[in-house]
Amino acid sequence: SEPIEGDDDNNNSNLSLRITWHVHTVNDLSDGKILLVHCKSKDDNLGIHNLTVGSEFSWKFKQQILGETLFWCYMAYDNFYASFLGDRGLSS
Repeated sequence: SEPIEGDDDNNNSNLSLRITWHVHTVNDLSDGKILLVHCKSKDDNLGIHNLTVGSEFSWKFKQQILGETLFWCYMAYDNFYASFLGDRGLSS
């Protein structure tokens, strides 16, 4: 993921102090393996996505001025899995 300063869909002003984070998950596995991706926060469940090789799942979050949101993602293929938390004071 990467921040884009001043990128605020609700405000066309170049002076916006909000930061939008863009997250891209790409299946770059070999042998046609399907990558299962499930990301959510306390407020938003982004659903379960089964990514074929070469496909991606993308979303973006805006930095909150007050408070913060913790995001959790689970990824798996075959018998391998990983999960991670992201805490950036962000909200979708």
